[in-house]
Amino acid sequence: MWALPGRALLSWPVGAVLAGASCYYLDQPAHLVSKTTAAGVGAFSGAVATYAWRLPQKGRGWGRSLLLGSQALNATLQAYQLGRAGLYDLTVDGNLLPKTKVVVLGSGWGAGTFVKNLAKRVTGRDGWYDVTIVSPRNFFTYTPLLPGAATGTVELRSITEAVRSLVAGTGIKYMEAQCIGIDTVNKTIMCSYNKAFRDLGEAHTFTVPYDVLVFATGAVTNTFRTPGCEEHSYFLKEASHAHAIRQRINECFEVASLPDTTAEQRKKLLSFIVVRGGPTGVETAAELHDMFAEDLLPRYFPDLKEDVSIKLIDTKDHLLSCYDRAISDYTGAFFKRQGIQVLSESHVSSVDGDGVMIKCKGDTERRVAGRTVIWAAGIGPNTLTQALAAQLPQQGNVRALKTDRWLAVRGSDSIFALGDAATIAQDRALEHAAELFVQGDTDGNGRLSCSEIAVLMDKAQSEYPQLKEHSLYFDCKEAADGNVRTDAWLPAWLQGGAAKGAAPPTAGHKQAQEEAPVQPPEVGLGDAVADPNADREITLEQFKEQLRRIDQTLRALPATAQVASQQGNYLASVFNAHRIPPVGGTERLCDIAAPFKYHHSGNFAYIGGDRAVLEIASDPDKNLGVFTGFLAGIAWKGTETFKQISLKNQWLVSRDWLKTKLLGRDISDRAASKITFPDVWTNTCCSHPLHGHTPSEVDRPEDVASGAVPGAQRAALRKLWHELGIAPEALSAGGFRFLTRLQYCAADHDTYGPDAEWGEHEVDYILFARAEVALDPNPDEVSAVRYVDAAALRAMMASGSGLRWSPWFRLIAEHFLDRWWADLDRTLGTDDFVDVERIHRLQC
Repeated sequence: MWALPGRALLSWPVGAVLAGASCYYLDQPAHLVSKTTAAGVGAFSGAVATYAWRLPQKGRGWGRSLLLGSQALNATLQAYQLGRAGLYDLTVDGNLLPKTKVVVLGSGWGAGTFVKNLAKRVTGRDGWYDVTIVSPRNFFTYTPLLPGAATGTVELRSITEAVRSLVAGTGIKYMEAQCIGIDTVNKTIMCSYNKAFRDLGEAHTFTVPYDVLVFATGAVTNTFRTPGCEEHSYFLKEASHAHAIRQRINECFEVASLPDTTAEQRKKLLSFIVVRGGPTGVETAAELHDMFAEDLLPRYFPDLKEDVSIKLIDTKDHLLSCYDRAISDYTGAFFKRQGIQVLSESHVSSVDGDGVMIKCKGDTERRVAGRTVIWAAGIGPNTLTQALAAQLPQQGNVRALKTDRWLAVRGSDSIFALGDAATIAQDRALEHAAELFVQGDTDGNGRLSCSEIAVLMDKAQSEYPQLKEHSLYFDCKEAADGNVRTDAWLPAWLQGGAAKGAAPPTAGHKQAQEEAPVQPPEVGLGDAVADPNADREITLEQFKEQLRRIDQTLRALPATAQVASQQGNYLASVFNAHRIPPVGGTERLCDIAAPFKYHHSGNFAYIGGDRAVLEIASDPDKNLGVFTGFLAGIAWKGTETFKQISLKNQWLVSRDWLKTKLLGRDISDRAASKITFPDVWTNTCCSHPLHGHTPSEVDRPEDVASGAVPGAQRAALRKLWHELGIAPEALSAGGFRFLTRLQYCAADHDTYGPDAEWGEHEVDYILFARAEVALDPNPDEVSAVRYVDAAALRAMMASGSGLRWSPWFRLIAEHFLDRWWADLDRTLGTDDFVDVERIHRLQC
């Protein structure tokens, strides 16, 4: 009676072993099947084997058949998985391919969304790809909120996310380096790590091999070769740009408030000029107005209200020309009520330290005074994009890399490009007019009828997407007299409407239609157009004219975050679904993947005063509705919050909206990128070496007892160079006076909340020095510097000043600074204030 249970007890371990073996067999050779699938198939095989083992002797025959059947199912599932991955031909000499080395250049919208959406199963240890990100910027920036970050509405750290955080646990590697060259023949990139303040001594250069390169380096601000623009304008494309603008605003108001500043100087200092009335320019002007009207003027600088002005210069006759005209009119009227001066139909011809020269309508020139010019007037290719395009055939002199509809760079079989660095090339149908005409002329009479054109355009639209929209116009309709009227199927711009200047519909961005309206054809279409009852067929020459006019509607996709993020998502989905081989990675995509298709979800723009404008659209030329005002403003804030790249950023941005509305903007000047106590005023040097990390900066007890502290002096030289750009030769080691030490601890409640664990607990060495130095502050460490005397410092530290200070400097100022500063000669030249034996233990 124990025989069957005994056999069963033995059979289950056997089944488990078979399941594990099957899992190993399926998962190991090429990592083609996920471990979950492999384990499931293996467990099924083990269960069948267990059942066959338990069958009585007389049933063993069909049990063995069942076992063989399970193995056949096992093999079938393997084949199915292989087929799904498109891997039947991905072998070399019968051996499965190794991992594909994928290098991603950039950390912006295109690169960020691409790596974030790559499935872990394809990038992990058992995945298809060995992915490496190379970018000198080690964080992703949510660029649509840069205008808000430049004015303190949101904090920079709230709209940035570290690259390493995005790819943590995925197997994707990151290198903080600048790509300085690409060898497309040997498939390598040349990189450099040359951040001098990291104290490396010399630049590090190295090469990184790739099988597939994802080029997403973005673009740079286009100055259009405007004289003085590079030297005297502030751009707004990077986090550092927003930080610089925020610092500039504070400087202008602080200097304008000084008693020796003249009225003319105040007006120039407080005149802010924004160039270009597109979405970035409009939002920047709106955020500036909010900052001035809600915080700076009523709370801190009420006496300067009459001197502040914001001017927005645009080449168009209306703002937001790429939006619906109703939105443009609403924005212009709202800005007028807000006091923002809009200078329409004006072109900036030069920029200098005191303002800009503009050419107005009628070629008249005039000066617009202002000490702060924010340039938001377009983008251009960076040097790496230009260098890569020069290496590749089919590229030529372009503003961005030309790609096909699968984002593969033309002229290369191993490079993809996306975002601002790329543009999807659209073939012109006119170049193939004769071939298309022959295809369409099914009856061979040398002319195309209405129905033939409709069929031809419907078939050709897969290769020439610009024909899709126009194919709808060729819908033959029979008139009451039985004749097919040409005005029933010829587009309006090929009929009498053309004579009236009607333009064809624009297949790209609406802005293109406004910037380059298509003129009517100079050649007539003969009786086929003039007479509504004439022959309903057209000749080859007339067909060519149609294609020429249609080709004129071709427009590139707009260089927006919306486009770049969709491209990143698309390319990640392709990499997840189809294994891209190491050789010829871009060649077969047209056979196994659908092309990229941009889905326009509408346009948003913030216009100030908690108001926004919203254009909902199914594509750039089919508006579904226009919304303006407070409700649109709520929708804008909600959208910009929930579109953040991580949950952490969503929380931080929503917190910033609330904090700004309830407590106002933070206008302090310590760099926002600091981990602890960001955006506060402090002393010039506040860094201490880690024991053992930099041995030359660690002092022995006898060094402290003697007052020499050479290690602390070396650390001071290093940190002064790091933070303020003070050259080490300006303050030689040994040129400092060591006075004393203090110990303190403080949690950063302002940054991390009332339960903050982050803060500082340290021993500070107080060093004094006096020298003539040149400053070049590091924007990652210092956002503003100011020379002050003792009286000015006391005023800045007064409780009603509204300024925040680091806790260690406040302790120094309260307990020591006055007596040290009162007689610098005595402090630096005698030992009267030197106390090397005691550590002052202070509480914050």
